[in-house]
Amino acid sequence: MSHFIQQSIRQVLSTYHGDGSFSLFLKKYFSAQPLLGSRDRKAITEALYIFFRTAPFLNEETDALKVIKIGYEWCGSENEFLKKTLKEIETPAFNFQKHCLAWQQNHAFSLELSNGITLLDWLSAMRVQPYLFIRLVGDKAQQQKNLNVLKYSEGFVSVVSLHSELSIIALKNSFKVHQFLNESAYVVQDLSSQTTVVKALSLIETSLDAQKSLKVWDVCAGAGGKSLLWKYLRGNDLIWTTDVRASILNQLKKRFHLYGMSTSKAIILDLLDSNKVKMSMRGEKFDVLLCDVPCSGSGTWSRTPEQFYYFSQEEVLTYPEKQFTIAANSLPYLKDNGYLIYITCSVFRAENEAVVERLQTEMNLSVVHQELILNVEWFADSLFIALLKK
Repeated sequence: MSHFIQQSIRQVLSTYHGDGSFSLFLKKYFSAQPLLGSRDRKAITEALYIFFRTAPFLNEETDALKVIKIGYEWCGSENEFLKKTLKEIETPAFNFQKHCLAWQQNHAFSLELSNGITLLDWLSAMRVQPYLFIRLVGDKAQQQKNLNVLKYSEGFVSVVSLHSELSIIALKNSFKVHQFLNESAYVVQDLSSQTTVVKALSLIETSLDAQKSLKVWDVCAGAGGKSLLWKYLRGNDLIWTTDVRASILNQLKKRFHLYGMSTSKAIILDLLDSNKVKMSMRGEKFDVLLCDVPCSGSGTWSRTPEQFYYFSQEEVLTYPEKQFTIAANSLPYLKDNGYLIYITCSVFRAENEAVVERLQTEMNLSVVHQELILNVEWFADSLFIALLKK
């Protein structure tokens, strides 16, 4: 059986080359391998993710199974079946700090990181899969009932204190929440992602009338996680959502419906095209622009280590111009004294502080606050947020 597992690992690594989601690729692979049982699939999955976390620090010629054996210890795996599968494999010594330096040299890594994180901290984060974070919704009695259900499950880690109105739970990443709670009882959203909204609101509510209904434009809304949280905390605000992808906006609409909420408008829109923006917005003015721009995702690579494995500095540097353009094209629709909330899930200065500096100097905005949100103690993603005022 060990030979069969090892063969499957090598087969996947020889056929996946970084194109598209690895989790979806693996799902398709397993569907074509009916002889693999649940225990086999779990071991193979863990081995492959360990490979992507560990291989970048080792010589490219290092055998894949040796990489996984080294990573098994470094990543703190507890899969006993995988351990037995790797038992006979001999490995060289592994010193993480030494191999970090080797990684830096091998990649000719020259990107500057944002304030608040070191290269060693960022690379160390690749070792561990972050927790799964959910936010309970519904009335307080129902939330408490569902919290009690989760507390007695094997996947429960802790309750997270972020905001008095939010019931956020940290769970083991492999936990199947849908087997315990109804889909409408919780929202899946990383802790740092939730923190950006809470942080932004805490800053703007000191200067904007907290009782007044604000008009908010979620510029690159995606599936609407931040808009959902904003609406949960400020139910009277009017929220417009836009995204270039029709499919993702359909998901957003379904999610808002699931939780009994609604957006004022959801529009398919390419923010890189100022003429299309002008035609769609037609002189609308907003109190707040929520601008979570496309980025390298480097702050989330501990969740998707295959992206770390296929990392390219050149690709990272394609983002800043797009990020600035998206923010700049949305600014004509921001009221005077309104706020732009600029967010990325990147740890690189080129996508964060450097873009904020351009917005400050070229678009005449003032920077109220900026920081890299780490939430290291919770093994959460790393997100950058900047609050700028017009």
